[in-house]
Amino acid sequence: MIDAKSLLKGKNGISVELSERLMAGHVAVFSPLKPLELLQIADQRVQIFTKENKEHVSLPLNMSEFVIESLGKDCYARNIDSEFEKMVLRYESLVYDEVDELVDIIKIKRAVPVLNETTYILSTQPNDWFIEYLSLEISAFHHVQNFMLEEVKCSSLLLDLNSADPEYWLTELDKIDLNRLGVVGFTHLGGAEEYKQLACIGVKLIESNNVDIGELSLCANHRTDVLRNLNDRRRRFLQTIYNPSVKFDNGVAVVEVPAPEFQTSFDPNDFDVPFMGLHQARFGFSKVVGNEKLKSQMRLIREQFKSKNISQDNIPKGLLFSGPPGTGKTFMAEAFAHELGLSFIVINGADVVSQGCAVTNIKKLFEVINKISPCLVFFDEADSLCRARNENNPVHSLAVNTLLAQMDGVTSSNNSCIFIAATNHPELLDPALLRAGRFEREVRFTYPTEDERLQTIQVQSELFETRLSQEECRVLASLTAGQTHKAIQNIFRDVVVYSNDTSQKSIFNLLLVTLLTNLSSGSTNEHDFKSKKLLHVKATHEAGHFIAIKSQFPSASVRMISGKYGVTVSDELDSLDIFTKERLNKELIILLGGRAAEEVMYGEEQVSHGSSDDMKRATSMAKQVLVSLGAISQCEGVDVSQLRTFEGKVDQEANKVVNTAYQEAKSLVNKYKKGIEQVTDMLLNDDYILESSLNFIELEKQGDSVYAQRLH
Repeated sequence: MIDAKSLLKGKNGISVELSERLMAGHVAVFSPLKPLELLQIADQRVQIFTKENKEHVSLPLNMSEFVIESLGKDCYARNIDSEFEKMVLRYESLVYDEVDELVDIIKIKRAVPVLNETTYILSTQPNDWFIEYLSLEISAFHHVQNFMLEEVKCSSLLLDLNSADPEYWLTELDKIDLNRLGVVGFTHLGGAEEYKQLACIGVKLIESNNVDIGELSLCANHRTDVLRNLNDRRRRFLQTIYNPSVKFDNGVAVVEVPAPEFQTSFDPNDFDVPFMGLHQARFGFSKVVGNEKLKSQMRLIREQFKSKNISQDNIPKGLLFSGPPGTGKTFMAEAFAHELGLSFIVINGADVVSQGCAVTNIKKLFEVINKISPCLVFFDEADSLCRARNENNPVHSLAVNTLLAQMDGVTSSNNSCIFIAATNHPELLDPALLRAGRFEREVRFTYPTEDERLQTIQVQSELFETRLSQEECRVLASLTAGQTHKAIQNIFRDVVVYSNDTSQKSIFNLLLVTLLTNLSSGSTNEHDFKSKKLLHVKATHEAGHFIAIKSQFPSASVRMISGKYGVTVSDELDSLDIFTKERLNKELIILLGGRAAEEVMYGEEQVSHGSSDDMKRATSMAKQVLVSLGAISQCEGVDVSQLRTFEGKVDQEANKVVNTAYQEAKSLVNKYKKGIEQVTDMLLNDDYILESSLNFIELEKQGDSVYAQRLH
């Protein structure tokens, strides 16, 4: 056992003996090394390897940072050597597996994206070649001749070591906090020996007669990024994943390693918390379809969290996501974590309660949260864990008490984290959880609106490579009322991926079959469609609805009619703004227009059972609106729902209003028989008619050839 500080031996840098024992795994370190000290160890290991294998393997300038990055949460001194060996062996194996030609040298090339950083090039006496290189990228670098360094702006340093004595640089660099800077010192080949003492304060020495200023700048920026973010990556258990490729050219195999992807190197079993999931959020608000109002609200909360001008006491510590299932609560929580740049912890409340002792589970959970924070903790199905306390269940009450205490402990510390709870039943939660400092702000989720469903349908149409017109998308959006974004995605998946009938029917037709099977007022079995008489009656029924809609609301949009499936899609049929008896009458005429068309065209004996649902809706709507308006005869202004003696009056008034509307509907059908026949004929020839075709139907009153009304 040895303290980490003993690895560094004054100005002579790292003790070689201790370093070798450490790399061999013979030394256990009981105090953590700083990122800069870890980079020093990695630098030494890379230098040793380069001297031993210079003719066979060529390593990039930023190989030390490359090794440190790949370690993730296991970024300890004892692992640097083994990880370095593994990486080199892995890429050598990759070369020999993919390249059949003779390989003279393996060159590992690490691609580092250009960071938006400010790099200072420091030189006391820049010579001609230095000025020449500098002029190529003059906008990217700052030349400081007398070392007038502004630390606030500076993120990485390039030192022209030839321009001053080692003592000068040692004196100047001692004034700077190198733990937040990436420093690269470059000198002519063979001239770095006298500057070796600079390594003890974090300067990475580069020997070259052909200095590439751009490559050195990338190396310094990369070093800055590693120094700045290593502790954060340790805490958040971030590990880098590389997918290299090999190119062969004249005996040189180049292994290109692109910018890494991040994953969480985390095993819940390490903390005995198997019900907990932890990962980095993969998408932000831009990937959340619809929910524009919610996203605006969440963006405001995000700005509050990020703003330095707002007191931390005024920022919500927790959010409560409430709403129906499948409305995107988990999706939004992950997007919010991505927007804030926090690790995303997911806990299912039911698992905490069911897997062992809930109190113990909560304590173990918060041990992990305190180690990983800052982070975003998402409690799914929160009502199973956070249900209101009662005397009959003392165990559950103790669990809630423990949760409250643990949340207060985290939010009052410096490493604060954000809590989000999601539930379909917010009324079941314990009131103490909703006070300030806990889940203090409620965000309500609802089913997507028609415009949001339209956006989802358009996105899914592109993802599944289906050719749906704008008009067809609008129809599907109208038919998916009450469906979530995920449900719409599942419909596309079932139809496009699993359907084998696409050769005979269009994708739109298959989507309609899926959606309309449950919406159809009549039977949709195949044997029903073989009956021409039944299909004729259904087509007439839908034509009656169409005539009623256009007569009551001439500018109304009728997006689609289907006699086969017994559906008429229109905004007016699902209107929710019925506030007057006049509007009620129009709605009833529309609902009863189908039955009226059947009776007028075929006689009362031929009316089909397909009208039963329309009659139920019409009667229920009439009773509900009349009661809410207080429009019952002899009971005006009275809420008759509270008076049992007047229940019969409601039935009588509803009967009167519905019958009146039905007579008006039959009158309309008699006036526009030709139009009904025209629409019926069209429906018999096609499974459905879209709005673009319906707009060209001209309707004439029966017996009046002069009067004509064009429907738009």
